[in-house]
Amino acid sequence: MASASPRSVAAATPEDFSTEVNNFVGKLKELFKIQKALHTAKAQKQGGLDWKGSHLKSTDVTALQNQLLREVKGFKKLYRAGFNRRRGAGNRKGGPNSGFRLPIALKQELIDFLNAANLGSLGGNKLQVYLPFLNNSPGNPLYGVASRAVLTPLFSLYAELNNLSDRAMYNQQRAATPEYKNRQLLGADETMRRFLGQTFANITRKSAAKLASEGHGDLQPKPEGGKRRKRHYYRDFVINPATGKKERGKSHMIWNDFYHVFSPDNFTYGNFQNIISELVYSNNKDSKTSTPLPASDPRTAYVGKVGEQYAAAYQQAILAGTSPMDAGLSITGTANVDQLFQRSPELGVRVNLDAAFQIVKQALEQYAAAHPSASKKSKKR
Repeated sequence: MASASPRSVAAATPEDFSTEVNNFVGKLKELFKIQKALHTAKAQKQGGLDWKGSHLKSTDVTALQNQLLREVKGFKKLYRAGFNRRRGAGNRKGGPNSGFRLPIALKQELIDFLNAANLGSLGGNKLQVYLPFLNNSPGNPLYGVASRAVLTPLFSLYAELNNLSDRAMYNQQRAATPEYKNRQLLGADETMRRFLGQTFANITRKSAAKLASEGHGDLQPKPEGGKRRKRHYYRDFVINPATGKKERGKSHMIWNDFYHVFSPDNFTYGNFQNIISELVYSNNKDSKTSTPLPASDPRTAYVGKVGEQYAAAYQQAILAGTSPMDAGLSITGTANVDQLFQRSPELGVRVNLDAAFQIVKQALEQYAAAHPSASKKSKKR
């Protein structure tokens, strides 16, 4: 039986993946035939099986089985490489013109909050130093222009650095039994409340209206059935006053089995998207926001899509491991960032935002390395 011969994983396409799967199925069918024939040969005490010019024994069949198992493990990398190549161009998910990476103009409240926030440091400098959308220096076209791809991990970093999980009211009520805290829940700190208080009020109002329109109320149990076919429970602990020891207490439904109106006292990582939506302009491209970007705002020149002549080539260069700046300069034939902005303002913005994403990702990895236990998420209670 022929051995596997997939193409280089880095150069793999979706078609390559399909071909390898079909080849694997053929080998598996042949293995079944060999096993059946070998079983018959054993029953007839033939001492092995002559198969396509080879004499096979049980040990040979075991080796073939192990070979196929190794090939199965390689499918994951092959599939991922093909998937990345297919999604790479233009508007495809993850491409430079996908909604998550589209530039969006920030409202001043968000800029002020992020500049005042504790975002940690990198290389001895505050993280804000490396984020051009927070730098109000003269002539900086990127001031106030970011993307959800950058803002989402930035808020997650803020949540970790400032221990927002322990600030959730739900978790404060379980301070004596930390094993029953819900690490998916967060609570706003003083800085967030000072800069984003009106934003929280807007989200709370909209959240309550949405629940009411659906016929639900805050803290109302969700019905059983559908995707959640049964409710989930956990038992808390109580201290026995007679012995002073912990004992199992009552059973409780978990947080996710209730409807909730948004509250800055208890919100989830997913609610960061609601916060971002309230604090950016729509520019007719980010459908999750409602406030239009004024036509007179100079940032309108930088929030468009990357031209098709650059989009696919840029994404392929990024997937190949090229840095955003090198990729942008190379495909436009420019020598520096000023020339890049003149050739394609949209690509110039994308290059800088992708570089900012790498900075935020590096900061998150630095935090995870310093706090390994923080990356282990507890069960949803």
